[in-house]
Amino acid sequence: MVLIQFNPLKSIRIFLTVIFVTVVFSFAGQMTDPRDGQTYRTIKMGGQVWMAENLRFKVDNSYCYEDDDCSTYGRYYRWNDAKKICPAGWHLPVKGEMDALLKAGPKALQNADGFALLQAGSFGGQDEIVYTADQAFLWSATSIEKCGDNDDGYIDCSPTYVLRISHFGVSVVEEYFDADIYYSVRCVKD
Repeated sequence: MVLIQFNPLKSIRIFLTVIFVTVVFSFAGQMTDPRDGQTYRTIKMGGQVWMAENLRFKVDNSYCYEDDDCSTYGRYYRWNDAKKICPAGWHLPVKGEMDALLKAGPKALQNADGFALLQAGSFGGQDEIVYTADQAFLWSATSIEKCGDNDDGYIDCSPTYVLRISHFGVSVVEEYFDADIYYSVRCVKD
């Protein structure tokens, strides 16, 4: 005979976990980009529907990691291209939308069944190298009023905010970048 004991605290903890996951991660399904027919998983987080994968739409001067088919890490875009790359009905997130996304926490953003933010790194800059495995960058549409001193090595310095994930954690940071740097894009439904 098997004796099963009821543990009310454990039951409450499980119930609250299910409620939290349901509220934070409400799967919205998928969307198809009409420009190229590619399908993306989507997720509803904090009242907004986000792409749960990096954008893969090909434009001139966009790149894939090590010439793969872009299916894992998506494409890398310059900021000027990123600002206008999202399909109709979607947009590049602004800083406030990224701040709201951070409330889900780093584990939620990296959950493979949820937002699935991979550490895809970046491409370009002065070394033209893709940095992966320890960082991820997502462009924001929000620009910053001022720019760093060009004597610091910035070429055509363009200031903006990016969502950055690294071994230090997840944050939305003010970024002064080289005009030749390429980051990933996640779009938000209008």
